[in-house]
Amino acid sequence: MGANCHYTGAGPTIEDTLFDRTNMLSRVWYHDYLGNATAESGIKYVIGETNSISCQGAFNISDVMASAVWAVDYVMYLSSLKVSRVHFHMGTRYRYSPWQPIVYNDSAPHVNPMYYGNLFNAAVFAGGNKQTEVLVNETNFGAYAVYKSGSLDAIVAVNLNIWNSTSDPVARPYTALALPVIWKDAKVSRLTSPGVDIAGNITFAGQYVDENARIVGQKIYDKVTGGKVLVGAGEAILVQR
Repeated sequence: MGANCHYTGAGPTIEDTLFDRTNMLSRVWYHDYLGNATAESGIKYVIGETNSISCQGAFNISDVMASAVWAVDYVMYLSSLKVSRVHFHMGTRYRYSPWQPIVYNDSAPHVNPMYYGNLFNAAVFAGGNKQTEVLVNETNFGAYAVYKSGSLDAIVAVNLNIWNSTSDPVARPYTALALPVIWKDAKVSRLTSPGVDIAGNITFAGQYVDENARIVGQKIYDKVTGGKVLVGAGEAILVQR
């Protein structure tokens, strides 16, 4: 989505790089074009190396909650195109690697928030044979329908409005996502944290990942209330019947 190499001028930021869907869509356009071109020849289109910010990521962008939320929106949008597979680039001590499993240069093993984006996407596409359709495509909000064998299987929504951990949690703004009546008993898995600017206190469906990359805790699902689900700034939700 941007570069952390030798650039001139302003560098990447969460707001202008990861959470600017106009930026993401402008870059994905090329994959859309090429995916359609290869499909006409019967060739699968694979993105062989990708991630948030080039040159191994950027501090306080690729290694905080914002990267997990971005990864959900990015993969969901790519899945609506003729992209058959996406490979995320990683390496030891890289700022965008999901997990550092060993002590390296006095840096202890730890989980990067990107791990949560991977967990979310894995939950969406579990079982395979899924197709994705874009429902909402706004500057800071995206929503997707996920089908399995032609039937609606899940709905994903991503709120890419900035919310920092230093703000009053009571004032966090939410966007209401209206759902079909038959989804009144759906379970909602929420990817959330106190803010997109930090790496700690992130949960997905109430669970967290420890330094050994083990998923800890029991799953906790939100419920659909009044036919709607609220998606907070800097959050993503997975709705499943």
